Amino acid sequence: MNVFYFRRRSETLVRCHRDQTLKAAAFTSVLLLWMLVSVTLAVSSIDRFVVATEMNTNGLVEYLCLGADCENLTAMDW
Repeated sequence: MNVFYFRRRSETLVRCHRDQTLKAAAFTSVLLLWMLVSVTLAVSSIDRFVVATEMNTNGLVEYLCLGADCENLTAMDW
C-alpha cells in the first residue's frame, strides 16, 4: 500500500471531523441566540410580573415585582 494514501485519508478524516464540529457549534449558537431573543421579547412585552407578595404585621402588603409598571401597584387590577 501507498503511505501517501493513508496520510491523505487521515487528513480528510480530520477535516471532516473539524467541519462537523464547526457545524454543530454554529447550530448550537443559533439555538442559544433564538432562545435569548425569545426570552427577551417575552419579558419586555409584559406590563408587570408579581413574583411574590408578603403581608406585614401592620396589614400592609409588600410586592416583589418585575416589569415596567411596578411603581403603581396600588392601582393594580387583578
